Amino acid sequence: MKFILKTKVVGVDFSGEGVMRLAHKAEEDGVACVEFIAGKEGHVDYDMVKTFGIEYHVGKFPFLANSRAKAIDDAKGLVKIIAEKESDKILGVHIMSSNAGKLINEAVLAM
Repeated sequence: MKFILKTKVVGVDFSGEGVMRLAHKAEEDGVACVEFIAGKEGHVDYDMVKTFGIEYHVGKFPFLANSRAKAIDDAKGLVKIIAEKESDKILGVHIMSSNAGKLINEAVLAM
């Protein structure tokens, strides 16, 4: 797996999820970053779906296009769903929103 925790600035790496930080995610990315710096394979595999040869597609939906989100003045963010190409089985969900912690439960239930 290639090192993906890079910024556009040479020599500057990162951990976490950008603006929306979650401690458990940042911790895992931090460990993977140190593993890469030490010349080892990082244990966080963001290419796992590709590794198994699973054909997939990605759907993205911005909250700005959702009437309810606009009505409650919380239209920043998006949902990204990764699904198996043939069956549409949900393989993963990314939610970037102030309500991501509440919404992810629905995605897990769908999986």
